[in-house]
Order: sequence, then structure tokens, then C-alpha cells
Amino acid sequence: MHRALQIPEILQLIFSHLAHDDLAILLRTSGFFFFPSASQLWASVDTEALMCLVNLFLDTEEVKNPTATSKRHYSIASRMRRFQMYAPLIQTLDLDLTSGVDEEGESEELNDDYAHLSLTAIATLTRTSALLPGLRSLHYTTLEAEHLNNVLLFLAPSLEELYVKTFHCDDQYWGNAEADWALPVGCLLEALPRLCPRLRKLSLAAHMPRTSIHLSTVISLVTKLAFLECFECDFIGLHPTLLGALARRPALQELRVGYYNVDILGEQVAYQLVCHPPFPALRSLHLSANQHIAPMFLKLIPPQLHSLTLDIGAEPFTPEALAYIASMVAAGQPHLRALSLTCRDFDYGADTSVDFDVFAPLLQIKSITQLELSYLAATRLALADTHVAAIGNAWPALEVLNLQWNDRLATGSGGLADESALTLSALAVLTTRCRRLERVELRALNIYHIPPPPPIAPVQAHVELRLTHGRVHVQPELLAAFLYTLWPRIQMTGPFISLPHAPAQVTADAVPLPPGTTDTDRDREKWITIRGMIASMRCQQIMEARKGATPERVRESFEPKYRDHLLSPATI
Repeated sequence: MHRALQIPEILQLIFSHLAHDDLAILLRTSGFFFFPSASQLWASVDTEALMCLVNLFLDTEEVKNPTATSKRHYSIASRMRRFQMYAPLIQTLDLDLTSGVDEEGESEELNDDYAHLSLTAIATLTRTSALLPGLRSLHYTTLEAEHLNNVLLFLAPSLEELYVKTFHCDDQYWGNAEADWALPVGCLLEALPRLCPRLRKLSLAAHMPRTSIHLSTVISLVTKLAFLECFECDFIGLHPTLLGALARRPALQELRVGYYNVDILGEQVAYQLVCHPPFPALRSLHLSANQHIAPMFLKLIPPQLHSLTLDIGAEPFTPEALAYIASMVAAGQPHLRALSLTCRDFDYGADTSVDFDVFAPLLQIKSITQLELSYLAATRLALADTHVAAIGNAWPALEVLNLQWNDRLATGSGGLADESALTLSALAVLTTRCRRLERVELRALNIYHIPPPPPIAPVQAHVELRLTHGRVHVQPELLAAFLYTLWPRIQMTGPFISLPHAPAQVTADAVPLPPGTTDTDRDREKWITIRGMIASMRCQQIMEARKGATPERVRESFEPKYRDHLLSPATI
């Protein structure tokens, strides 16, 4: 054996490029490769993989029927040694007890109960120590209150990230009320600072109201975790007292609090922080609240954020309220690099329009590189090429642009006030102004005509154009040549283009339509054809470039239907 293979770091680097099936084969090939390959194979597991590991200790029939006789006659001690041989290798666990079916595919409850019973049974021998002693990250999702106790099995001193997500919004639907979750949630909160003192990231999506009985426990938990860098909590996270405790944490860098429809009627909250300065290390904020709470919350944050995500709900939104929120963001956080703003309007009876100019104050932030703006409202959004041009002029270093609005065809409301106002000229402006652009995502783009391409060399970087919907009223080769002129390495993605056509459900007496007869099918086929034309031109350019052809020769190598619509050879 070569001496290089005796260096563990080199083996880990080699094994990191292998698939799980290859690692499983390599694990059984040689005792020398067992530990490096097993460490790579079991480093990150999900619910199914964990149950396979648990079955090394528990027989399946013993769990489903405790009175059954085991098929394997191993002793309890030998089974436990087999389990402990792999358990310390797991570093990341994604345990989801909300999905899965039994062996006959009839019910989802059996798989959930099976996992719960398996963990409960194995916990009888590991009550004094963590089930996975090397665990560093845990994602746990459950629907049942009794299943939440299983989290205590994985609380180890090495744990650094914990994400707990539960559902108990409707006790009639889920079968358990908020009172059923009180004891499991309380035990978890009390045990965290004692069992996981080095916890850095904590996410509690447990739907605890602001008046929860666990408020004092959560505040004590936040105070005791000295290394806390990221904290996430939905309803209870908007409580002023908890916010004051979080503001004193010296290492807190990321904060995710609130829920977008909490206090939707407009309850006022008086936020007063006694510490100065608050949130000294905060760099990322994700806030979900209504239009009354969000501005007051933003006033508490020092002008030091690099990433801001706002999910704001209203009933309804007014242009003045949107302009005020945009002004608050621009004035309070002038150093933002990534901004995501989602506006949810719950007044579904409104039949008005909002001009995109209400977001103009955001253009005063000169350091933006990522912008995601989603206007999910019943009112129409007036978005045109001039607005996209203003974005390109304000942020020449823009890398990601994502503009979303309600799909009028799907929801029956919202959408753009004038769909013809947003054209390919917007993409041409982005190519000219934003030379670092990597991804453009739009809800819809309807093509009625092809504008002249900009007189500038195309961007040679990989650019992703993601569309949810789009109509093409021009010849596909014209559009393909135009997009190839803008971005020769363009990658067209999106559910409308990438996913195969799924036929709609029809009744027994309905006559099914043949494929390609609806407008959506025809538009999808056009976009798929355009994507294939762009790939063909790209391959032709690569082959000619490898031959050492000049730009003039590369241009002449294209088919006439493409060549007549490209720029001069100097820009190829």
C-alpha cells in the first residue's frame, strides 16, 4: 500500500467524492479502510438511515410486537456494542417523524410510531449518556407531543446546532392541543443549557404564543447559552422581554423571529431596550410581522446588518405604508448586501394597483448585491422596464435579482398591472449595467417583440434565468439568438421550463385533451426548444474555439437562422 494512503486526511479527501453505495462497498473491503469510509458514510443520516442503525440493536418484529421472538439470538450486550461502533460517527441527523408509510403503503402513522417506539426502547440502556455522542447538528420535526421527548436522547455536549419544528395549530385536526405540548417543550428547554452548553444555533419553531408559559424559561435559556450565535423563534420571539435578553447577547450574529400573520389586526407593541448598544454582533435579521410591528422593530437594530429578510403582512397594504417601510430600511440599514422583502396583503377584495416606485427609497442603499422582492397581494403591481433600469443603475454590483408577484391565472387576483410593460429590454439593461449578475428570477416574462441587443460585449460568466411562466409570441430562433447574445453561458431553469408536463386530473365523463393543445403546453414546448437552441449554439462555439477559429469564423459556423440575429463577430 502506498504511504500516501496511510495519511487519514488524504483518505478523507478521496472518500468525500464517493457515493454512499461505493462507500458501503469500500467499508466491507478492508479493515484498514473501515473507519475512514464508515466516518464518511455515517457522518450525515436521515430518519431511514437512523432506523437501519437502530435495527442493529432492536429487531423489527420486537418493536412492532414486543411479545414476538427475535430472529437473531444475539445478547443485549453484543447488540449494544454493534450499535456503539457506528453511533459516535454520526455528526448530522435529520429526523422527520411527519412522513412515511408502512410496508403495505396504507398508513403514515405506523412508520412514525415505529420510529418513536424504537427510540423509546433503546433509550432504556442509554439514559445516562447521549444516544449519539458525536452529534453536532440535529433537525427534528414531529406532529405528536409525545414524540418530542425523543429529542432528549440526542442532547450531547458536542451538539452545536438544534432545529426543532412542531405543529399544533389546530387541536381538532392534529389530535393534541397546546396543553399537550407544555410538558415536553418545557422539559426540552430546561435540559438544553445543562446538556448542550456549547450550543451555537437554536431554532424553536414550536408555535409558542407571546403569552406562553415558557417565556421565562426561554429567556433563561438565552441567557445561559454563552456561545449562542443564531436564534430562531416564531411567535414568542416578538415578546419585548425576550427581545431585551437577546439584545444583550454579545455573540449573537443571526436572529430569526416572528410570523407574518401574527397580530394581523394591528396590535401595537412597545419595544424598549435598556442595553446600549443593543445587538453588538448582529449581522443577519429575518423578521416576520405585520406592518405595525415591523417598523418599530427595525428602529431597535443598529445600522450594521449585512443581510435583512422582511416578511410583512397587512390588511390591506397602502402605497404610503410600503413607502414608509422602504424608507425605514434605507435609512436604518445603509450597509446592506442582501435584502429580501415579502409583502403579503390579506385584503382579497381589493382591485387597485401599486406602483413599483413605492420601493424607490431602497435604491439609496449602494451596497446591495442580492435583491429578492415578492409582492404577494391581491392588488396589481405596476412594474416596467424603467424600474428594472433603475435597479441596474443603482446597484452595478448586483449578483442576484428575484422579482415575484401573484400569479393571476392561479389565484384570480394580483399580477402585473400591464404585462406588456416588462419586456426583454429589462434583461438587456441588466446585461449592460450589472456585469456581475449570476441569477435572474422572474414570475413571468411575456415576449411580444425582440429589441436590438445592447452594443456591449456579452457577459462570459454563467447566468441563470429562472422563469415560472412565460408567453412567446415571436419566432423561437429570434429569442434564442437574443438571449445567447446577452449571456452565452445562460442556463434556463424553473418549474415551467424544467419539469415535465403533468396532465391535469379529468373526470370520468370529460374528454382528455391531447398533449400540446393548451396554451401552457405550447409555451412550455417553445421555451424548451429555445433552451435547446442556446445549448446548440454554445456547443458550436466551443468546438470552433478549440480549432483556433477567429470570431468571424465562429459567427459563420452558426446556422443562418441564428447568425442573422447575432451581434458583430467582435462580441462573440
